[in-house]
Amino acid sequence: MENQKDIAEYVKKITDPIFNGVLHETNNNQMSVGHHKDKSKRYCIYNLHNYRLYIDFNKTNLNTKKLRKLPNTDLKNTVDTTYRLKNITEHEVNNFMGCRITIKKTQAEVQNKIGIKKKYLIEITTDANKRLKEITTIKDNESILVLKEFIRQYGGYSGFKILNRHSENKLSGEDSIDKIPLKMKWHGDISKKVYNEKNVEFPDVSFASNYIESRAIESQAKPIFNRLGGIETSLSKLNPILTEVNKSIQLEIKNKKLHQKVLNSMDKTLKDIRNNLNQKRLTDF
Repeated sequence: MENQKDIAEYVKKITDPIFNGVLHETNNNQMSVGHHKDKSKRYCIYNLHNYRLYIDFNKTNLNTKKLRKLPNTDLKNTVDTTYRLKNITEHEVNNFMGCRITIKKTQAEVQNKIGIKKKYLIEITTDANKRLKEITTIKDNESILVLKEFIRQYGGYSGFKILNRHSENKLSGEDSIDKIPLKMKWHGDISKKVYNEKNVEFPDVSFASNYIESRAIESQAKPIFNRLGGIETSLSKLNPILTEVNKSIQLEIKNKKLHQKVLNSMDKTLKDIRNNLNQKRLTDF
């Protein structure tokens, strides 16, 4: 088995240039705050927990003999990479570069535990989905790089096609969530709160972003309503003027119709005179 320190340095050389600058983040007590907090804006805290990525995998060249030489996974409180044969056919490798990799029949499950306690400060806006997707992309890239290193050491093949994702998306530090009693619990399709913690879990990043964006819209509802009220007041003042303008327009239309009627009558009279004159000339002749 290769020395773990050498492996860590190898991976660090690959991942550092990619991960360090992606979100321009700084860490403070496990909090990834991103840019400086603007006190005029509202924020919540996001934690991507138990992130699992499912990627296509072919076991044809997998070196199972080398895997079996790893220590048994039943070892307690170890930081060493361990192995066990799971459900007779699945190969589970734990503590591999901060991940747990399970090789299934046609796919690899990568449970990403890198920075498992890391939390992100998310601005409550209608564009929160973009920020959460950036974080998800980082976790995807980490997982794929770890799987590539696993293949380099133990064989197998992957086209690195992402087949599925699973995660527990925890939100906290938001007004409505903070008001939920600590001991209140529920388990629904869209959200759950199953622990005595000041957070709510969502089964998918889209549900978490929808919640944040909905809260952003709600916070803007009152200013929008007030603005609409101002518009309505302005319109009510404008109505009498519009009424008078409308009356003037209608009168103008009426006058034009009357004018046209007079012109039509004059035209008819002139035609009758011409006809009478013509008839008289014929008679005289």
